[in-house]
Amino acid sequence: AAWRAARRLGSQRHLTVTSGPGFTSLWLAPRLFSFAAEHPDIELRLSASLKVMDFDRDEIDVAIRYGRSSLEGLRAQSLGAEWATPMVAPSLADKLRSPEDLRDMVLLVDEVTERVDDAMSWQSWYAAAELGVPDQPVASFNTPDLAVGAAIAGAGVLMGRVSLTEAALRDGRLVMPFDLTLSARSAYRIVCPEMTSKLPHIHAFVEWCKAEYAQLQTFSAGRRFVSAEDVVGA
Repeated sequence: AAWRAARRLGSQRHLTVTSGPGFTSLWLAPRLFSFAAEHPDIELRLSASLKVMDFDRDEIDVAIRYGRSSLEGLRAQSLGAEWATPMVAPSLADKLRSPEDLRDMVLLVDEVTERVDDAMSWQSWYAAAELGVPDQPVASFNTPDLAVGAAIAGAGVLMGRVSLTEAALRDGRLVMPFDLTLSARSAYRIVCPEMTSKLPHIHAFVEWCKAEYAQLQTFSAGRRFVSAEDVVGA
């Protein structure tokens, strides 16, 4: 353990980051070119996994995890607010004049999102919209990237998380037909050991992530947010 700790403190060219498969493929990996351009001297390695990591044993420098539990001995910084709202391909948007029109659509379910934070579920959104309980066909996916891909293809309506759909929203592959939006209970946090948090290469990556995530705020304009506590029956 002492040898690994000493090596980490002495090497600032290599940076190993772990985050969930969905977040890695849909948010982190597509924008890494900008970090590489700003820091060509840092060699970055990604580990897409949801398993609990040990920073020393697994030789991880930074972890990005979704949650709100306490993390003793670690420095954890929130990247920013997370929220979800119905999202569809533009070809289906004209069929959604009001929330009631959702009853004629297939609902796409990201099982990972509903498992980690049921505040961002179809049941919660229907309750907030006073639509009762969803009773139409549902297509479920065990990874977020599959769910987002199905929505882009026009297979149905996704309860989309802004962090995982940002690219599709920016280029118009997905649109948000309604302003009603569910605030998440938790948030993405960027985590590292206290003893390494001030190392230049780790500090640079953390600050870059925070600046990149802040760009998601542009999608919050004009939205009507509700929390799980505001939703009767959520």
